[in-house]
Amino acid sequence: MAATATSPTTSATCSTTTGTSSHPPCTRLANSGVRWLDEPPGRLTAEHYSAKEIAAYATMNRRERLDFIWFKLEEGAKLFSTLWDAKIPRKVLTR
Repeated sequence: MAATATSPTTSATCSTTTGTSSHPPCTRLANSGVRWLDEPPGRLTAEHYSAKEIAAYATMNRRERLDFIWFKLEEGAKLFSTLWDAKIPRKVLTR
């Protein structure tokens, strides 16, 4: 059985006993997402976040939004590291 890591923000993972192809969320991991670490976006989109996250975000102040964005960065980085460090002979991590 292959090692797997799951997250509600992972768009897709395909695993076998010899390899995996994973697509961790790049929303916060890519350089283009770094701009939001100083000034959070005004709203979130359903493309990257759950309805519950979107509703909660709408009620947050600036500090809470920054904390949320940094949390999502850390969550994405942990998922990437878990996939990268998995004891799987062949792996592909792409956007």
